[in-house]
Amino acid sequence: VLARLGSTGLVGFYVLGLSITAPIFVCASLQLRAIQATDTRGEFSFGDYLGLRLVATAVALVLSGGVTWFLGHRDAVWIAVMLLALAKSFESISDVIYGLLQQRERMDRVARSKALHGPALLMGVGGGVMITGDIVGVAAGLVAARLLVLVVCDVPSVAWIAGARASQALRPCWRPSMLKGLVALGLPLAVVSLLISLETNMPRYFVTHQFGVTSPGLFGAIAALITFGGMFTRAMNQVASPRLATMFHAGDFSGFRRLLGGILAAYLVLGLFGLAMVPL
Repeated sequence: VLARLGSTGLVGFYVLGLSITAPIFVCASLQLRAIQATDTRGEFSFGDYLGLRLVATAVALVLSGGVTWFLGHRDAVWIAVMLLALAKSFESISDVIYGLLQQRERMDRVARSKALHGPALLMGVGGGVMITGDIVGVAAGLVAARLLVLVVCDVPSVAWIAGARASQALRPCWRPSMLKGLVALGLPLAVVSLLISLETNMPRYFVTHQFGVTSPGLFGAIAALITFGGMFTRAMNQVASPRLATMFHAGDFSGFRRLLGGILAAYLVLGLFGLAMVPL
C-alpha cells in the first residue's frame, strides 16, 4: 500500500522506523507472553504481567526517542518513530492479553484479534498515506489502528475471562517481589530475542547508512522472503507451548518429546519448501 500510494522513500522511512523500534520493544517485552502462557502453576497474576509490561513499555518509548535522536534523525522522522513506538506500546499491551488467552488455550480469541488487526492496519496506514502523503500520517494511522483493536477486541477478552472480577483483573500490580521474579525469568529470554531481532534489522542499519533512507524500502521487501515462514512457526509455537509446559510439569517426557519432534519435523519441511520457492 505504501509503495503504491506513496513512494519507495516512504517505505524506506517506515522500514527504518520499525527497524529502530522493533529490537527495543522485543527486548523490553522480556518475553512475558511466553512465560505467562507456560505458567501452569499460576505463580504470577495477570496484574503482575501487566504491571511489568507497562513499566518496560515506558522505558522502551524513552529509548526509542533517544536512539533516534542520537542517530541524527530529527523533525518529521523523529515524530514518526515516536508514533511507531506508541503503536508498538499498544501492541505490547495486547501481547500480554494474548498471553492470558494463550494460557487458557483460547487461541480463537487471539485469532479474532489478529484478523481484526489486518483490515484495521490497512485502513489506518492507507488512510494516513492518502490524507497526508508523509510518514507522520502513516505512523498516526498505525497508532489509531492498534488502539482500536486493543479497546474493541483485546480488553473485552480479558473482561470475558475474568467475569465478575473484570475491574480487578484489569488492574496492574507493582509488587516488588513479583516484579523481581518476572524480570529474573524474562532477562535471558530478552537477550536472545534482542539478538534474533538484531539479526533481522541490523542489515537495514548498514543499508541506510551506506545508501540512504530510500534503500531500506527495497531491502525490506527482499528480506521479507526470509521472515515469511516465521508467521507459521510463531502460530505453531503459541498453540504448542502451553501443552508442552503442561506435559513437562506432569512428567510426561515421552509425550513432550513426541510433540516437540513433530513440530521440528514440520519446520524442517517448511524450511525446505521455502528454500525451493525463493528462486521461483
